[in-house]
Amino acid sequence: MDADAELSNVGDNIGRYEIIELRGSGAMADVYKAFDKEINRTVAIKVLKKDNCLDKEYYSRFLKEAKAAGALSHPNIVTIFDVGEHNGLPYIVMELIEGQTLSEKLEQAERFSTKQIIRGMMQLTKALDYAHQHAIIHRDVKPDNILFMPDGETVKLADFGIARREDSIDSEETQTGTLLGTPRYMSPEQAMGETLDGSTDIFSLGVIFYELLTGEKAFKSRSVATLIIQITQEQPELLDHLPKQIPDGIQHLVHRLLEKKPSQRPTGKELTEALQWELDALIDDEEKLQHNFMPLHIKWTLMMGAVIAIVLGISGAVVLRIQSQALTEQAVDSGLSLAKFIASESAISVLGEDWITLESLVKDARDRKTFEYLIILDHNGVVRGATDTQQIGKPYLAAGDSAPLQQTDNITVSTVTLEQEHQVFNFDTPIYYNKTEVGRIHLGLLQDNLNRLKALTTGLMLAVGVITLLTAFVTLFLFGRLIALQLKILRRALVDFTEGGLDRRISNRRDDEIGELFVLFNTMADKFQQALTPEEDEIDSSSADLAASSWAKALGEPVITGDELDQDETRLMAASQNSPLDDDLPAPLIRSAEQEYIHPQPDPTTDDDTDALTTKVR
Repeated sequence: MDADAELSNVGDNIGRYEIIELRGSGAMADVYKAFDKEINRTVAIKVLKKDNCLDKEYYSRFLKEAKAAGALSHPNIVTIFDVGEHNGLPYIVMELIEGQTLSEKLEQAERFSTKQIIRGMMQLTKALDYAHQHAIIHRDVKPDNILFMPDGETVKLADFGIARREDSIDSEETQTGTLLGTPRYMSPEQAMGETLDGSTDIFSLGVIFYELLTGEKAFKSRSVATLIIQITQEQPELLDHLPKQIPDGIQHLVHRLLEKKPSQRPTGKELTEALQWELDALIDDEEKLQHNFMPLHIKWTLMMGAVIAIVLGISGAVVLRIQSQALTEQAVDSGLSLAKFIASESAISVLGEDWITLESLVKDARDRKTFEYLIILDHNGVVRGATDTQQIGKPYLAAGDSAPLQQTDNITVSTVTLEQEHQVFNFDTPIYYNKTEVGRIHLGLLQDNLNRLKALTTGLMLAVGVITLLTAFVTLFLFGRLIALQLKILRRALVDFTEGGLDRRISNRRDDEIGELFVLFNTMADKFQQALTPEEDEIDSSSADLAASSWAKALGEPVITGDELDQDETRLMAASQNSPLDDDLPAPLIRSAEQEYIHPQPDPTTDDDTDALTTKVR
């Protein structure tokens, strides 16, 4: 009976592995489900077929590449546990995945959402990038080698470092000097027998990406010769007409992955970063559509910004009004003082009708340009002196529309608008001589400087208000965004947990109320998971008594059980020095007793005296 036939029987052994069943068979190897009896673990064993062992070069390369792949340790790579030889046939022992392959899911016409596809592709790109960093090229990335874990979300890549050729319905596989993998998913340089690097796996991944997005194979020919021509010279039929629901960034990535020149394809790291960007954008869009409300940090910023704007507006208006009144009162007080001074200086001239002296006084004031106008009237209201000489000798006429401001002690202050749209303070002041009114003066002071000062102050206040408001907006937005990001972490953790990710925990640490929420979530998840995890049955008391009796018999002591055994542990240990173990006891019990009492392992934390005592006991 040949080796292949022998291994097909359930219960046969490959080294220390006991065959459970044949899981699959191809042109290159057979895959068995087996049990590792030494560590009680179920594994998968791939055994190279006898026909493939005739080529010594391929035989040695098979073992060499399998050992190299065994050094890979990544959550998205099927772990290789052991490599060996049985009856002249090399075998590989690897992790057993009970889930379906991507090929099986595609054959069942299962469709994936864009988000599921991106997440799966990210796991594969991380696995490939990790392998490429360790100088290992897969060379046979295809749906058959992509395995889904039972959760349906986690994927693992199998057969790292093993170039394979297996028969298929479409006669898709070939061998030209070296094993090339599956032609339908191989890269142009692989099909042409050129030197390969990590970019060949990236192209194969792009072919799978295209198939997942479109539901169509990238290269469809059933003839190997035509298929090679398509891969090396043509682009997939739908590459420039991908479904509209696929994001533009994803369409661009597919184009880059399927570039014919290896140098134009992205690396695994670049591809992972691009996919993460697209996944984040897709999640954000879904959240906006799902919730259809304004994000909290934006709403908070607008509300607080509106409150601050109202407060600043009211406060600014009050301050400006008070300031305007203060400036106006200061200008009026200055004008009143000047008007009273001029009235006092001109009193004698008006009383004595010394109009020449009066005109000289007015002319001197006009030359100084201290005010806009000055008009002096006698007791009959006739102009006797004025900066505008054409008014002299005529009855006084108001210069323009006036609006009274205040009136005290027979003095009237009003605002007068001149023809040139200039505004002046008009001071109508009596001229007294010995408390007798002998005339009046009208003094006009321009308000332009005062208005400019008010405008400058208003502008500065507005500038300060705008800067304060913008600063508050930016600060509130950034702070709100920070809070929103933390809430987003909590929300995603809750979503993952509700979708079955019971191992989801939040690793972010914060010394605030949000940090307390993270801790509470982790605590809740721990308790919920513990509640769902079935407790192991307690050790049966009769089994414990039987073990205690066996120990006592082995050590030459009376049969004891329960707490008595714990109390007499020191006595049992001392007795073990002179009481050999019975040969008829179960082997595991003998090994356990020898390890525990007869040949205990030294404790690295013990001192020299204890080590010496241990040596003496031995």
